[in-house]
Amino acid sequence: MAITDRYVSSLASGGGVGTEEDPWTLAEGFSNAVAGDRVNIKSDGTYSVSADLSPSSNGTATSPIWFRGYSSTIGDGYQGRTDDTGALDTTNMPLIAFDSGYRIVNASADTYIRYESLYVTVNDNLAAIDFWAPLPGGVTYRCKVVQSGTGPGFRIYSYSQIVDCDIESQSGNAIDAAGASCVVLFCKAKSASGSAVSFASYSSVVAFSQLYESAVGVSCSSNGNKILNCTIVDNSSHGITLASGGYMQVIAYNMITDNGGYGISAADTTSTSGTVFGNRFRDNTSGATNNIGDWGTYNDITTDTGGQETDYTDAGSDDYTLISASPGAGTGPWGLANVGAFPSFGMPDYPDRENVLSDDTVGGLAGLFQDIAEAKVKSGEQWGANGTENTGSYSPDFPDRANVAPDDTVDGEAGTMDLPELASVDPADTLRGEAGTMDLPELSNILSSDTLKGEAGTYTPDFPDVGNVTEDDTTNGVTGTYHEATEAEVQQGVKFGADSGLTGTFVGVVPESSSSSSYSGIDSSSSSEYNDWVDQSEEELFIIEHGQGDFTIQNRTETINADGSRNPSWSTYATIPGWLQPMSSDVRDQYSRREIMVDAKVFVATEPDIQEGDRMVAPDGKTYYVHGVVNQAGFDRLWRLDCEEVR
Repeated sequence: MAITDRYVSSLASGGGVGTEEDPWTLAEGFSNAVAGDRVNIKSDGTYSVSADLSPSSNGTATSPIWFRGYSSTIGDGYQGRTDDTGALDTTNMPLIAFDSGYRIVNASADTYIRYESLYVTVNDNLAAIDFWAPLPGGVTYRCKVVQSGTGPGFRIYSYSQIVDCDIESQSGNAIDAAGASCVVLFCKAKSASGSAVSFASYSSVVAFSQLYESAVGVSCSSNGNKILNCTIVDNSSHGITLASGGYMQVIAYNMITDNGGYGISAADTTSTSGTVFGNRFRDNTSGATNNIGDWGTYNDITTDTGGQETDYTDAGSDDYTLISASPGAGTGPWGLANVGAFPSFGMPDYPDRENVLSDDTVGGLAGLFQDIAEAKVKSGEQWGANGTENTGSYSPDFPDRANVAPDDTVDGEAGTMDLPELASVDPADTLRGEAGTMDLPELSNILSSDTLKGEAGTYTPDFPDVGNVTEDDTTNGVTGTYHEATEAEVQQGVKFGADSGLTGTFVGVVPESSSSSSYSGIDSSSSSEYNDWVDQSEEELFIIEHGQGDFTIQNRTETINADGSRNPSWSTYATIPGWLQPMSSDVRDQYSRREIMVDAKVFVATEPDIQEGDRMVAPDGKTYYVHGVVNQAGFDRLWRLDCEEVR
């Protein structure tokens, strides 16, 4: 049998081709499906239906039409039952909700149709799912059907089957088997006002089913029906009714308890021919049986009273599995299985799906256990069937916690990584999925000797010379050498500073001292101009002018005694033979200066003859300037040089 998968989605807008990428609507699925199609109905929203749904084509015995629900992977609609024997888990089933008066109808020509893993709700006076043709109908497998109208949940005709379904009906029969040779297996069925199962024709069977909380558990109106291993409980009237004229029924290994009438009630003694064998009767209000006649019952399990706790795990929650102390436990067929719908005693004790490999099955369901290779288990840890069958060989190379984010873990411990703020991350980069917000400078603001993100800066600064930078500042990382004179350092009356805006205040006062000290300068007794220019330096430089000829630079040291007397001493610092040639014309024209070389230092005089206020500039940036002439015995003319920083 070749199966063609088709797809239906509640999100489809119509006109699709039935593929997973371009699915049909639900109505298109019923209209377009042909023999051999498996129509996968996705659980991606409620299907609200305001018309009858009916397949437009027939299946065949070898190629049925199959309507099957799923959630994400085809075949995942069935998720088992809660606690194995409870209600169907409808989590992955698509919900098909019919408006009042509408339902699924399989017409007289609709044969070999299969419904699987669907959740259907109907409010109608006719059956929610109706196989009404007297032809081979179809199979309904692992579906939940809720009928809130007056009609039955299911109506089936000849050869139709309902397997592992939950059916609830408000007024009509939960399952109405109108044709012959119908089969109901592993179902939970109840009807508030009708029968859980009604056999209107012959040779049908209901087995391993929970038929409960109805008016009647099973009603038989014809011949040769079989009621096997069912739990028929809590019905308001009888557990089983047999109509007049019916014969050769088989009623065996059932739990028939807690019903409001008889456990089995026959219309008359002619309807009870057949086999009533191995049933457990308890607490049926009117008694175990009525009108059974000479055929009688065989091998009954005690008919005592004692309440539901005598047999069931939790009847108040509809859990009718047997407790181990129940008289029905282990007394079923061959003395191995239980009586009733849940023959777990003596049957395989299946492991949990979590303990079954994913490529294997348990109870028809794929296991959930993923086998683990030794190389994936930490070294020394053991696992396996007995807990020690296998030993892991994996030695993980975990990163240091300092390289793991604080909201993550490594080997079970939180990381300690100190992550930067986004403001410290380049906008072209990300920090844990978020772009950085760092405000990067332009290349035009980066030195050409530096780089930004691998690109050289384009800024070439025009740094001033160190001689033009004050000594409390730097230029390109080097401390300036220019000393900006204060008024107290400049001779009184001398203009200096920007635009000659400052006037010197220095008057050369010699500090009084009670002890001898070294003092550099000219004896005030030898010059009336002494107080105008002398300072407190230990040594002074002087230029001695000998007419238009040579210059001699003298160093004078003076000792001041405690009584105020002074002892000067002189030494020659350098002799300058004659005048050097003028500087280049452009410099000469601008400054009109002369250069004087003194002990490998270049000084500049502004005139051929030295005058007060002249500057002499050395290569190290220091400027020596001339404070007035000093008349001193033994010299033609004597000039004192002071040092200032170049601006």
